[in-house]
Amino acid sequence: MWGCLKAIFWIFVVGGVLLFVIIGGGWWYIGSDNFQDLVETRIAATLKARLGRDVTIGGVAFDRLHLRQVILNDVRIANPPGTVNPYFATVKQVVITGGVESFWGRDIKIGRIDLIEPKIDFEIYPAGSKLVHNFPHWDAGPPSKYTIVHLTLGQMFVKGGSFTFLDRRHQITAVATDFASQINITQAKDLYAGVVTSPRMRLTIQDYLPIDFDLRGGVRYTPGKLELQSVALKGVGLEAFISGNVAPLGDGVYDLRVTSQADLQRIRQVFRVNRLLQGVVSMDTRLRGKQGTFT
Repeated sequence: MWGCLKAIFWIFVVGGVLLFVIIGGGWWYIGSDNFQDLVETRIAATLKARLGRDVTIGGVAFDRLHLRQVILNDVRIANPPGTVNPYFATVKQVVITGGVESFWGRDIKIGRIDLIEPKIDFEIYPAGSKLVHNFPHWDAGPPSKYTIVHLTLGQMFVKGGSFTFLDRRHQITAVATDFASQINITQAKDLYAGVVTSPRMRLTIQDYLPIDFDLRGGVRYTPGKLELQSVALKGVGLEAFISGNVAPLGDGVYDLRVTSQADLQRIRQVFRVNRLLQGVVSMDTRLRGKQGTFT
């Protein structure tokens, strides 16, 4: 009997040690340089394959205390040739929280992503260029052992971002700064929905005076389709409300309803009109077109 008890005791001891080594070794690997390289390679390879652009990551850092958080530093997505800015997007930090251990495989499950100071530059090429715009298409890409096959994400937060729209064909520039957003994701419907805000969006048309707006509105995104839900632009003497769809997004096909109100004194100031203008102009219209055409 004593021999049986002794055998059971050693089974539990050896089993406990093995379990500790396996689990402890797994957590040690998650915080190791090899795992950091795996995360960096997996994310960069997936973005490069899907977007068809060069993608670089400056470095990867882990929360060594809890190992539930990984931080990607200086993420850069290149632009195609011929653009003013060499990068389509840069992000100071991408903070991934929860599900870090899933990067072992190709089915990634993440609780939350924070984008810190992202910068996006959307550009329309001049007339006669081979490309119309620099917005990338999300493609399947070539197969690779490092690419992510499936991503499950709960929430995404954007802090301190900026968005630049440069239309070199019509000489129009719009820059939104201190951009913030909270996006909730419904995985079953592949739906991204949330609110975007920017305390200052500056619109410049050719060589006229710039116009500053406060921007706030709801957006919904599904693959290939961007839906604007009453996006409000409010400035001194000018305000506009935009709703509608841009789909397919990659082709720039839009169907938008725009209601606006403008003080003619403000119009006179911005466009340097010498004649005296007074009153308020209201407009309720619908814009349909594709990549810069209007109907």
